[in-house]
Amino acid sequence: MAANEDNTAAALVHREREGTSFRMLALLFNVPCSTLADHARGGLLRKESHVHQQRLTLAMEKALQDWCKQLDDWGFPPWMDLLLAMAKALAQQRADGEEDSILAGLGKRWLGNFLKHHPELAAKYGTQLDCQRAYASHLPTLQDYFRKLQGLVRKYNLKPEDIFHMNEKGFIIGRSSRAKVVCRAGHRPPRVTQDGISEMLTVVECC
Repeated sequence: MAANEDNTAAALVHREREGTSFRMLALLFNVPCSTLADHARGGLLRKESHVHQQRLTLAMEKALQDWCKQLDDWGFPPWMDLLLAMAKALAQQRADGEEDSILAGLGKRWLGNFLKHHPELAAKYGTQLDCQRAYASHLPTLQDYFRKLQGLVRKYNLKPEDIFHMNEKGFIIGRSSRAKVVCRAGHRPPRVTQDGISEMLTVVECC
């Protein structure tokens, strides 16, 4: 439904700019001629006709959508509960501005409906990545590490049996290692970079 409405809106913009006939627009955008004609005479798109029923304005939802995309691009896709908290804050702001307390409440299905209305976003399980590891995950840093390691091996004439592997794993207290985040649809499950300020429990293994 959302894709069809987007096609209708795009077709009407194209007609206003180019003066294309409804018949040609119907072929180009895969929208019935009757639908185009109805909206051209002043009919509203489905999502526009229900704006008065929504807790957030279209501009607020667009801001949330852009916010999710920007955080995902930075490597910090928002947790589901963080997105919901942000939406509730916007709804409360609107309720205060319009002096209508009903606007402050979001329904239980709001989050699912938001993702349904914005198919370019998706909820996926993210894998946590320590912020320092994320900053170090580039080729020059890795090359420098192995260059220094080889230097130590030569300097002290270390044998393979003298070298031990140590592994460290950090767990954010109060946060699952695989929790759902909101990111761009069509991408592989994201790695969620930790903020570096959360309380952590560290486990060290030596073998």
